[in-house]
Amino acid sequence: MMEKEIEEAKSPDEVFQPESSRVFHVFSQAFALHPYYQSQIVHSVMDTGKKTDGGSLLATLDAGVKEHGHYFYLTKDEFLQSQRGDDMKDPQELNAEFNLNVEKFREYTTVDFLKWLEQQNLPSDLQKVPME
Repeated sequence: MMEKEIEEAKSPDEVFQPESSRVFHVFSQAFALHPYYQSQIVHSVMDTGKKTDGGSLLATLDAGVKEHGHYFYLTKDEFLQSQRGDDMKDPQELNAEFNLNVEKFREYTTVDFLKWLEQQNLPSDLQKVPME
């Protein structure tokens, strides 16, 4: 369901929007905000000290930034702000680099994130949710 929404989006602004996303409603209302899942799901995602079971998602992202220099910019404005101070590049080159950044984010969400998710010890009812 998540992968399909990401693939169908024409821009990053269209992904997981409250007014149009099924994924947003399923995960925010039914799972993430439900007290039963907060310690099992939200804490496993946000705990930066967790090193077992693949670590937490936040710890994985943090390591990606600190150890590998991976940054994701979801808007062109964020990307352009990150490029300030560098030698001025022509607009086509900046556009190509931004598109490459968006592709790296899509790859992360459809490969690395799903690999991390498979390593998690999720409640049995969440394990039944299809990932593809």
